[in-house]
Amino acid sequence: MLPDVFRAERDRLPPGATVLLVTGTISPSLPEQLAAIAGRGYRVLVLYAGDGVPPERIGEFPVTGMGHLLDALPDGEEFGGGVGDEGGVVG
Repeated sequence: MLPDVFRAERDRLPPGATVLLVTGTISPSLPEQLAAIAGRGYRVLVLYAGDGVPPERIGEFPVTGMGHLLDALPDGEEFGGGVGDEGGVVG
């Protein structure tokens, strides 16, 4: 799947662009797919949004875990961190 998406979009990416992968699953072929993208001169960053502790690396690429940021909010708390509907800060 990732190779199909990347093939469809790579002509739109400028040389030296950073490719940011946000994923909740890691397939056995993912390290090879990411290496192929990096081999074309793109910087690759991986954000893991799945449950549990992420791996430290996928192949040669460090992984940043962010699943904890996506946990359910406590009762009464709203998503947005104080930003109002018009983008203004709620005071």
